[in-house]
Amino acid sequence: MKRMTIDSAHSEVGFKVKHLMISTVKGNFSTFGGGVQEDGSVFVSINTGSINTGNVDRDNHLKSSDFFNSEENPTITFAGKMSEDMITVTGTVTIKGITKKLNLTLTIMV
Repeated sequence: MKRMTIDSAHSEVGFKVKHLMISTVKGNFSTFGGGVQEDGSVFVSINTGSINTGNVDRDNHLKSSDFFNSEENPTITFAGKMSEDMITVTGTVTIKGITKKLNLTLTIMV
């Protein structure tokens, strides 16, 4: 089965989180991998220790046991299946040993 892998040099895993309903914290993970198989299966692995919000103290707090507990839980994983129209991906995400269903809407940027 043909597999396409994420080109991490030309991709990013970013996020925005509302903080205290006052500001928005933006960040990214610099180490990640994954891809898509010919049947539409999607897989992603993100290194929690590679988080970067532009603030070292905040990053260290996010890596601590209060949040990701990066030492004991070094990865966030996602496994799912892409819809036939390639607009949504339905699957499961596992963070800190907890697995939840997740539906993602894709945005293709060229």
